[in-house]
Amino acid sequence: MYTRGILKNQLYLFFIIFLLSVISITLYVQGSSDQKQNISMQRNWDYNVFDFGSKGEGKIPENLYIQKAIDVASHSGGGTVYVPPGHYIIKKSITIRKNVTLMLSKGAVISVNSNVNGINLKKDASLVGGTIKFNIKSPTKSLIYIEGTEPIGPSYHLTNVKDISLESNGGGIGIHLFTDSTDEYINWVHFSNINISYLDYGIKIETIAPKNGSNWITGNTFNQIGFTGFKYGIFIKGNQKNNQVGGNTFTNIQMQPTKLSKRFIYNEGSYNHFSGVFWDWQESDEIYSIEFTNTAQYNRLDTIRPRREVLDEGLDNLYISPFNKN
Repeated sequence: MYTRGILKNQLYLFFIIFLLSVISITLYVQGSSDQKQNISMQRNWDYNVFDFGSKGEGKIPENLYIQKAIDVASHSGGGTVYVPPGHYIIKKSITIRKNVTLMLSKGAVISVNSNVNGINLKKDASLVGGTIKFNIKSPTKSLIYIEGTEPIGPSYHLTNVKDISLESNGGGIGIHLFTDSTDEYINWVHFSNINISYLDYGIKIETIAPKNGSNWITGNTFNQIGFTGFKYGIFIKGNQKNNQVGGNTFTNIQMQPTKLSKRFIYNEGSYNHFSGVFWDWQESDEIYSIEFTNTAQYNRLDTIRPRREVLDEGLDNLYISPFNKN
């Protein structure tokens, strides 16, 4: 009887150990499956710049590696190129081509170490995430540059920039849209959730009249943009019959000036809409915080700045503020 009881207890103990082993194996397999699924869900990209030679150590220029990844994606019909956390030095411009998204992780910083445009954005290209900054003294170029040499029309494309920080220690342009030749145009490009810090021009939209024909920059959208430490937050140049800047919308804008700030907005264009909160103009030495020139027509300004700060030499521009009479 005593021996039989021992055998019974041993069998019971073996059964318990076996059952726990089965449960452990099941949980491990399920956990591994869930982990793989999470990794698969997180990997929403097609190409990784590390596979093309980048290391993100901030020691050597890496524009060639990043550009190679973009070019391979472009030649394959498009895709998303991922830039992992790290510090990436570039000394030449990076061009994001049609149907390619350059996706920077939150910990990725592209440092522009020469006076060149950081990112050239083409039609149907996208830039998402991370930080791009100038790491030289007094740059004159832009961190994000779009020109009309490859016209971007009002439909049949999705060109956008979002969730990104643009930085400098003074000088340079954050976002620059530019046309200067016949039949160049930039329409319906979308910018959202962008912080722009200590660049001379936060956003610069510029058309230069061609000798013949016309060009224009119209219908682009800028939403949730924050500006700090600028000379000009938004600078719009060009509004003749043959070089138009109009119908662009700037919504949910926040601006914080410094002593060196010249204008929240300088605008020569027409039919543009500006809406946001512009802070503490007393920090600047300038009297006027917003300027509409004599070519500016039918623009709309919705802000909390007092009327006395607005220099309006244009035609039928609408100003909405609780301080309309001031």
